[in-house]
Amino acid sequence: MKDYNVNDFATLIGIDWADTKHDICEHPTNSEAYQYSVIKN
Repeated sequence: MKDYNVNDFATLIGIDWADTKHDICEHPTNSEAYQYSVIKN
């Protein structure tokens, strides 16, 4: 499996797939800011 360097990406995205909603966290690699979103299922 290839190892990835975090700096190779513009944004890191985390997704929590749940039953009733999906939580999303975006983190641009050139920023300290995080953006959170929620999507209904």
